[in-house]
Amino acid sequence: MSSIPINLVYEDVLSGAILEKILDHVEADYIVGLRLSKNGFGYIKKNIKGFNRAAQGSPYLVLTDLDQTDCPITLIQDWLGGQPKHPNLLFRIAVREVESWVLADTRAFSDFFAVDLAKIPQNPDQVNDPKQDLINLVRTSKQKDLRQAIVPEKGSTAKVGKDYNAPLLKFISQQWRVREAMNQSNSLQRTVLALETFQF
Repeated sequence: MSSIPINLVYEDVLSGAILEKILDHVEADYIVGLRLSKNGFGYIKKNIKGFNRAAQGSPYLVLTDLDQTDCPITLIQDWLGGQPKHPNLLFRIAVREVESWVLADTRAFSDFFAVDLAKIPQNPDQVNDPKQDLINLVRTSKQKDLRQAIVPEKGSTAKVGKDYNAPLLKFISQQWRVREAMNQSNSLQRTVLALETFQF
């Protein structure tokens, strides 16, 4: 099986780590070239038409969050502004945020973050604010260091804790299982299938 070159475009370091884990998981041999991220969807939305054109020469895997948009198709059509999507542009959307994919491996999340398995949503794609759900779950953790990292300090205006990414990146690297998470998240399942069936 010949290797497939691919460039990654994503919102933040957590999304990037998840994409790398997915690429390691699929049977196809992907070789990552560029890794493009500027913290948030604005950079992706502004440049998506350029990525679509560039995909003629080399595949691009783009991951963004659905957030409060009605559906992925609406978001893709809106961002591309009527430009036909090139087959080499793998434009994937986490419903509603990449945190829903993190939560989707429920047993591993429960074990790593020391939270009650029964409290983790069984269908995280249907959660309106997965990041807030994740923070609220960790708020109940038996591990003080995890609570301090992920949960905003009392009285703080910050939306996340002071070291939000570090434990999540460790979790993705060490315990998060793509196959298990796919069983709980349709949007993750569609992303994995798109990568497994892609031909360049």
